[in-house]
Order: sequence, then structure tokens, then C-alpha cells
Amino acid sequence: MSIYDDPAAYARKVRITERLSRIWCEYQVKITEEHEAAKRCPSCGKHTLEYEGGSYEESISPYIYCSNDEIPAVDEDGEKYFFECDYSADFDNEKHEAIPIDYTYDHILAMNCGGMNGVKELGGLQAWFAYAKCYIEGLSTVNRFVIQDTVTGKYLLRVDSGIDHPYKDVCTAQEATVWSSLEHVAYVLWWYVDMHREYRIVNLDTKEIFIKDKQRGIPHVMTISN
Repeated sequence: MSIYDDPAAYARKVRITERLSRIWCEYQVKITEEHEAAKRCPSCGKHTLEYEGGSYEESISPYIYCSNDEIPAVDEDGEKYFFECDYSADFDNEKHEAIPIDYTYDHILAMNCGGMNGVKELGGLQAWFAYAKCYIEGLSTVNRFVIQDTVTGKYLLRVDSGIDHPYKDVCTAQEATVWSSLEHVAYVLWWYVDMHREYRIVNLDTKEIFIKDKQRGIPHVMTISN
């Protein structure tokens, strides 16, 4: 049984209202279901697809592969043995974005918040609980996020180019790709845009600005004054 199955218990753990707890628990269950569905291997049928990030410096593109090494078979002598599934494919952001999502969305888990790395950096448990409340409240509203080049002021529009930077510059936010989740757009900012250029995330509804939190690392972002 997951802690997300009991919003009342989660509310007590994270010190938020049950209303906010229900929002977060429903959200987390949805993310988990998407993650599990995306991990189903089209070759062996097991939910064992894994994500490998590749290397920008070495020109290795991200890809997925199946980690199932327990496919049963029988040899010519009737002996049973197991072999590995050899399925792999290039990472497709449209099809596979939920596969690595567990570490993207997992940083606010309540069960271990007292001992999680980063609690001290947030200012202790009270600051952590305040952060959790603010974060979850954001899920109850509709947000629209875009990525903007800090030098040119242009925005990014996703194109099906099949390259490491599958975006092109557009002049206005209305033309740009819009994300509804800060966690999703933060993941894109860290992994899928040109690392040699400076970008920022803009919340079109609140006008908040976010940049990479290089001290905390992937996939964290932090707000800055506009």
C-alpha cells in the first residue's frame, strides 16, 4: 500500500490540509501509472524499460533499453534457462517521457522528508513543509510555462527534428511550446536544450522566472527576481 492511498495520513505527514493532500496524492498516483505504463517493453511485454541519458559531449543520444534478463527458454537438450531481452530504441520524448519521470517528480516524498538530502539547504523541516505546501498548491491551478533565451529574448518551439536540441526559436510566447508542469519543463531545460546557451523558464500566468539551480543540480530550478 502506498502512502498516496491515504490522503489524510499524507496530510499529517507533510503538515498540509487534506484538500491539498488529495490533490497531490491523485497527481502522484497518475504520474506513477503513466510511469509504469511507459515502461512496458514492446518486445517482451514486461515493465522493465529503462532510460539512459546519453552524453552531449560525446554525441551519444538518449535511448531506452529493456533490463529484463529472465526470459525463460528451453535448449535442445530440454534444459531450461533464461536469456536477456535485447530491445533498445532511441529516446522519443513524445512516447517515452514518462519512463525517467520517477526521479523527476520524486523529490517531495513525505515518508523520508526528515532525513532527505536537501532539507538543510531548504532551511530545515519547517521550510521543507512550507515548500511542500507551496509546491502542491501549484498543482491546483493551471500554469503555463515557456522556455526563453535570456540573450535574444526568443522562445522555444518544439519541432520533430530528431536532434539533441529539438527546438527552434520563435519571436513570441504565443508561438512557443507551452508546458503545464514546472517539473516537466525543468526536466526539458536540463536535458533537451542547448547547454551552451542560457535559457530561463517563464510562468506566463504568474510572471515568475526560473533558472537552473546549479548548486542542487538536476532537475532542480530556482526562482529569480524579474
